[in-house]
Amino acid sequence: MQPPPGPQGYLAVVLTPTTIPQPVRCWINGHEVFSHEIRGATVPVPAGRYEITCEAQGRGGFGKASITADIVPGQTVTVHYAAPHSHISRGAIGFAPQTRHWGLDLRQIAVSLGGAVALICLCGGIGVLWERLAS
Repeated sequence: MQPPPGPQGYLAVVLTPTTIPQPVRCWINGHEVFSHEIRGATVPVPAGRYEITCEAQGRGGFGKASITADIVPGQTVTVHYAAPHSHISRGAIGFAPQTRHWGLDLRQIAVSLGGAVALICLCGGIGVLWERLAS
């Protein structure tokens, strides 16, 4: 990404280390600024407000997280991103160092419970049908 004309600042994306190096992709206002990065990067940007989005790579991307930052000319704004421990957890992003998430969010728990109930009902229905066909 070539620095645009005008007063500029810098956006530094710091990636929380993982046990196994986890490549990360980041976008600024929807434009990809880096991918396959495992340490982070500093990107020159014109002064203004930006939405920074990062996600870990693998299985189509996971752990997406976003934050809005105001970039001031001549200053560096540091954003910290932590990829989750698993593909079903969420990533974390903020202006302070972030910790990696282990847990599920409420939506994932609801979908899992709904699927389990549906599977139990399906098995029960098949059992009843089997009994009626057998007699």
